[in-house]
Amino acid sequence: MEKLYDTAGILKTHGNDQEFLKYIAALFVEHAPEMSAELQKASRKKDWENLHFYAHKMKATIDLFCITSLTDVIRNLEKQGRAATNSNTLKEDVNYVVKIIDACVVQLKKDFAIAR
Repeated sequence: MEKLYDTAGILKTHGNDQEFLKYIAALFVEHAPEMSAELQKASRKKDWENLHFYAHKMKATIDLFCITSLTDVIRNLEKQGRAATNSNTLKEDVNYVVKIIDACVVQLKKDFAIAR
């Protein structure tokens, strides 16, 4: 399976600290599914404030882990939330984010032996 994330940037900026990387990966595994569920809930309710909030919050995590397949999608969702505008791809975009985040969680659990 193709790796959906890249940790080279984290390692580079943190002196190749593998323990720190595992800690950050564990945080992702713990919090990313909650954030993507909240993003999904906000999109269903057309809760633009929370759509913007969670997309903005997830953007930093997506960038940190270089999940390039989500870079543009999460930014578009953030803009939609800020502008309170519905697009004809909102549901599909949010579902795509959830799918990729879930797959990244599976990969991170396996790659870093995270038991959660």
